[in-house]
Amino acid sequence: MAAIRVPIHTRRLWAWRCQKTASAGRRATTTPCSVQMQHAPGSLTIRRVNRFSSCTMAAGECGMRRARLHHFSTSTSPSVPPPGMGPAREYGVDAMSLTPTQIAADPSPLASEVSDREGHVFLVRPLRNTDATALGVFFDSLADASRRVYGPHPLNCEHAQVLCEQIDYATSLRFIALGPASETPEQVAGYMILELGVRPGDAGRYREVDHPLDDTITATFAPVVADRWQENGLGSAMFPVVTDAARRVGRQQIILMGGVRDDNPRARHFYEKFGFERIRGFFAGGVDNHDMILHL
Repeated sequence: MAAIRVPIHTRRLWAWRCQKTASAGRRATTTPCSVQMQHAPGSLTIRRVNRFSSCTMAAGECGMRRARLHHFSTSTSPSVPPPGMGPAREYGVDAMSLTPTQIAADPSPLASEVSDREGHVFLVRPLRNTDATALGVFFDSLADASRRVYGPHPLNCEHAQVLCEQIDYATSLRFIALGPASETPEQVAGYMILELGVRPGDAGRYREVDHPLDDTITATFAPVVADRWQENGLGSAMFPVVTDAARRVGRQQIILMGGVRDDNPRARHFYEKFGFERIRGFFAGGVDNHDMILHL
């Protein structure tokens, strides 16, 4: 039965109620599973993954005749909302939170499978120390136009090696999208940085407009998407995975690393679509830029 497009808040509520019902005893299991749902905007698909499980709960058991859920976890707290449903504190939930030590021991809770607008499936997960070669190939493949607007750090294989050797989940979470699963499952197609804190330059600009940032609850974001997938919605599919991770490590707001360039309307539209608010404009690097913030 094909999934139908319904409002995102309704889908999240259905999914959450199904998990609550299942955990109450309908089909209790201790096997970590996953959830699949249509994700706005762009009707993208996102699902929580554990590649080692295969359990399924029928939607009809929860009174959902026309919605389709696959592999929804019943081993976690029934109050834990699915990715992107909102900060855990809104639900009085502590089970969602993760510490750097927990992530280092097992980063899989932050992994999800996502689909772009054309149905290509990608695995989004935290960067590992074994990803240096694949990340380096991705960096070296980027066109000059992409490098001009996406430049959080040197984009070459040498820096990829440094990043993978110096992974520290206490200071930053770096996500990669691998795939498409049906074509090149080990190839990096997207890369997103979530630094846990604020860089001095960014903090200074916000202070100048009486908008000080709390380093303990703020994360700093920067994305890079492969040229081939920039028009397919891969960035839009990846971003909810990143915001979910930000919430789980206690972040309440996200700013843009170095702002966003005024001559990059596609990026500005992307951030506005996800609810970023413009704080100020500034001139740097020979172009106008905008500082924007997202409250989680």
